Amino acid sequence: IAVGRLPRFFSELPKDSAIITQCATGYRAQIAASLLRANGFENTVLMSEPMEAWEAVLPTESN
Repeated sequence: IAVGRLPRFFSELPKDSAIITQCATGYRAQIAASLLRANGFENTVLMSEPMEAWEAVLPTESN
């Protein structure tokens, strides 16, 4: 979810599961993580590795 659209999805995101934020430089991911935490999503993780590293070992989901 693009960081600019993230607030529209707050009601659909699970507050009891980890939410991982990631982007090419880390800047937008940090903003997204801050927005999530400020809105009650306490289990938020900032991913510093490129998305390719994640996709190599775990499934992904996108909108």
